[in-house]
Formats: sequence, C-alpha cells, structure tokens
Amino acid sequence: GQGTVPKLTFDRREIVLPIVPLGIRSRCLFYIINEGYESLDVQYRLPNDQIRIPLTINFPEGQQIGITKPKIPVEIFFQSNKPISFCAKIEFLDTESGSYVLPVSGTTENCILTCHH
Repeated sequence: GQGTVPKLTFDRREIVLPIVPLGIRSRCLFYIINEGYESLDVQYRLPNDQIRIPLTINFPEGQQIGITKPKIPVEIFFQSNKPISFCAKIEFLDTESGSYVLPVSGTTENCILTCHH
C-alpha cells in the first residue's frame, strides 16, 4: 500500500473579490477540500495589516472538516471607505503546523464607471 500525507486544498487557485464602490461590501464564497484528515478544526491567519486590508472570514457550516464532511464553504468579505487595491495571502492551518496559502485580491474605488447603476 501507499500512504499519503493529509492536506487541505481549495476549489480555486486564488480569490479575486469583485471591484466595488467605497463603503460597499465585496464577498466571495469558496470551498476548503479535505484530502486525508479524519477530523480537523480548520484555523486561519489573516494578513497582519488589518487596518489597510480589512478582511473578514465566515464559515457558514463551521470550521470542522473530516471523513464525514469532505469540504466546507468559506466566505471572505472586504469593505473599505477609502480607495484601495490589495493583494494578500490568507493562511489556513492544521494541527500539525501545516499551512495552506490562498492568495486574495480586491479593490474599492470611487470611479463613476464603478458607481453608476
């Protein structure tokens, strides 16, 4: 037989949040996929600069992943009252000091083309 090291993967390679006007919340839903963990409470680490990159994360179905729950949805939110573009990384962590990085980028702006309905 052949063993594999458990890991987490994602249903996409990166998160590109929609460009939004100032003060409007941008949202993206993606999935974390379990590849080998029997049971794991997924932890995460947001970028250090929370003032400049105000990201929030929500786990609508909880952070537990495992044999009976092979994938979990994750929502990322971004909102800023100042024009900003950013590229950052969110780290998802297991209990064995494993780190799984997902790049994320987003923009808020006050352009008439973005704000006009």
